[in-house]
Amino acid sequence: MGDYILNTVNYDYKTLNHEGFGVVCKYIATPKRVGYPRLLVKHENIQSACNTFMCSRLAGLCGVYAPKAYIMSTSGENRRLFPMHPFVVGTEWVEDFSAVDYDRTKKSPTLRQQYLGSMALYAMFCRIADTPQFAYSPTKGVFAYDWDEAFDVTDFIIKLCLYNSNAGTEQLRRMLQHFSQYPFEGDAELCLQSAAAHLNMDADNLRPSYMQTMERFCKVTEEQVADLTDELADIYPTPLIVYYEEYIKLLQHKITIYANKYE
Repeated sequence: MGDYILNTVNYDYKTLNHEGFGVVCKYIATPKRVGYPRLLVKHENIQSACNTFMCSRLAGLCGVYAPKAYIMSTSGENRRLFPMHPFVVGTEWVEDFSAVDYDRTKKSPTLRQQYLGSMALYAMFCRIADTPQFAYSPTKGVFAYDWDEAFDVTDFIIKLCLYNSNAGTEQLRRMLQHFSQYPFEGDAELCLQSAAAHLNMDADNLRPSYMQTMERFCKVTEEQVADLTDELADIYPTPLIVYYEEYIKLLQHKITIYANKYE
């Protein structure tokens, strides 16, 4: 089993009728081989694969649990199932998830830290682009899911890069420029205040735990990021790869400034 890529031929597929998890068309993929994870497979929007892959893997580097995402390699025999080939992502399916019980989360230091870590991920990557989605599992704890709207990357931007490289590159350059001027602290504080409200706790008391994930993110190296973007480079256009790498550098700088303010 690959660390980053799984082949669709190793799974059987069943349509998932569920309003959550982003997009409309999804599959539950059951492995044909022992040792492979059961997956939630998204194949409708080409942004889903790159954003979900990057966020889930960066979460791991930050020490926060998020269901692990894999790029799905397709072959002729089942490509008809995936009209947006090759932009397909499989995320490890958590069998026993339910809604988060915030009273229980408040009382458990472990669950509370997981929730704050997941909220920090959302503040970093999603910039209030979508409603945060959290779940609870007795085996996994509290975790975030649905990263389709992350990094401001949309289907339109990717298609623009694919069909008009110069225009796509220019648009991504403008997006980075806009992000460089964007006040990250506002989103970070809004997410912290939201977490405090759900837990009925003081935000300042939660801040040290909340900041742990961001501080770990700032220690993620360029080599570690390149290890992830290299996997996307065979599928997605080069300007998007560069965008991810530069976005992460800018975000690390913004977080450093934000963290220093509250030391």
